[in-house]
Amino acid sequence: MSSNVLMTTVPVFTGVDFNIWADILLSWLQATGLSSVLGSDRPSDATVSTVSPLSAEDTAAQAEAITAALKKQADWDEKNNKAIGSIKLCLSPAIRQKTLGMTSAKEIWTTLKTAYGKPGVSAVYTDFKRATSITIPNDANPSAMIELIRMHFDRVSAAGISTDTTDSTTPNVSITKIPNFLIVMFIISKLPPRYEYIINQYTQLSISQIDNQDLDELQSEIVNVWESRQGAFKGKPQANRLSAIK
Repeated sequence: MSSNVLMTTVPVFTGVDFNIWADILLSWLQATGLSSVLGSDRPSDATVSTVSPLSAEDTAAQAEAITAALKKQADWDEKNNKAIGSIKLCLSPAIRQKTLGMTSAKEIWTTLKTAYGKPGVSAVYTDFKRATSITIPNDANPSAMIELIRMHFDRVSAAGISTDTTDSTTPNVSITKIPNFLIVMFIISKLPPRYEYIINQYTQLSISQIDNQDLDELQSEIVNVWESRQGAFKGKPQANRLSAIK
């Protein structure tokens, strides 16, 4: 695949939304067979015997081992160089400057992930604001908007997970985690009047029932109401209940 295809497929990373950008770039590297170098170091040299003189059989075996090692190194070098080029082409000049002197795609990838992989308060605020600004339409399938609400809340919850792995006694709990209860309440509060039946149904449940409510099931019920109404308008039988896609 050419660099032109790369540039039209993967956006330029400017320091914002690293995880989204990284997922797209990783897909590109996987499609081009270059992703393996992101997690591997350059293969070692072949072990050379110091025993002298070697038998003809040992000499042949050692030569074969050296040839195989050199081939592995050459293959890795080629993939590494291509991966470095692909990554740098998708970095803004300011961020590309920070990778100067790095000789492996693994080093660049790890550096970027460490520096930008965890969202700051600004990114969390953006996701929270986007989630709370979404409106579930009255005249269109609600599934896409519910997916967006869940996606943004998932990002908010994931942002507060500690990256400190040195203390095994500290539970890996997110300090920004949004309780399931609030997500359910938020989704049904965004429903337009045509979903009054679902609103009434869920507001009659206990707090613990709402907190344990499966979000996929809630989404399916909402979509089912939409489809049944559409079927009624078109004179068609009620559609089967859909299972939500994460």
